[in-house]
Amino acid sequence: TSGSTGTPFKMVMDRYKHCRWIAANKVFRANVGVRSHEKTVFISETVADKKIPIERQEKDNVYYLDCKYFDDKALRNLLDYLIKEEVKTLTTLASLLDKLASYISDGKAPLWQGAFLAVFSVSETLKENTRKIISQYFGCPVYVLYANEENGVLGVEDGNGPGCRANTADFYFEVLSMENDTPAKDGEVGRLVITDYFNKAFPMIRYENGDLVSKKTMEDGSVYITEILGRKTDALYTTDGRMVHYFNSISFLEPYMDIKQFQLIQEDYHNFTWILNTENHGYEEMIVRECKELFGEDSNWEFQYVNEIPKLRSGKSRMTVCNILEKLQ
Repeated sequence: TSGSTGTPFKMVMDRYKHCRWIAANKVFRANVGVRSHEKTVFISETVADKKIPIERQEKDNVYYLDCKYFDDKALRNLLDYLIKEEVKTLTTLASLLDKLASYISDGKAPLWQGAFLAVFSVSETLKENTRKIISQYFGCPVYVLYANEENGVLGVEDGNGPGCRANTADFYFEVLSMENDTPAKDGEVGRLVITDYFNKAFPMIRYENGDLVSKKTMEDGSVYITEILGRKTDALYTTDGRMVHYFNSISFLEPYMDIKQFQLIQEDYHNFTWILNTENHGYEEMIVRECKELFGEDSNWEFQYVNEIPKLRSGKSRMTVCNILEKLQ
């Protein structure tokens, strides 16, 4: 596994745990109408690392594509492939869905002639504007699938609750306070701690995976992960030290589809840098206005423009980077 930090580590699963890992994928997809063995494409930048033989892909009816380069030509080839191969579901990084949404909104995508059942977004925060564009184009729902390679499926949106239905059959979930190891209140953001019930080969007991989440227990006892904020170091702070939900710091950029990529870096409590992948340099005044209102009028803002924001080995892009904690250590 690599995770959002890009620091790899290896673990093993016993056979029964691996079967549970597969079963959870099937069950949570079936919950939203995707039956087992429907033809699926999984797109990731780490496909080469997995070395999954084509014979197994054909047997599982799950096909893995590499997404190192996705320019207009590659996106068109992808859409043609999905139609020609009669693929039913797509699972991919949210950042790729962002690129695809931009391609669609620019009028470059062909008329969709496939028959999708669902699209699953993984690894990064799914923007609601991206969800809307992708859902309208493919004519199917778009769901967030929350998982990691060391445990498996942690939760998937099912449309029946506020967020991702938690996989409480396989895991015991705790959300602990940001300040100490006491339980956070229902609906309060805290540190996710996971106990895996089944991996006897590599027991994972009270494993803090680095994500900030909130959860809610429903009247029928089901648990939903209502927010997923990403890595602990991705939390940002106002100039007077209050933690900001990082999505609030980036969500106002969603309508501007000509911003291909962005990254917000917080150097200290007062100094921030926006790294933007766009040819349009006219957004600075608007961005500074929005950010000063959120982070503080005494905050300072700089801009850098690039052709590509580097990704971690996991294939994820860090949308926010906070260097405050590193400087305090």
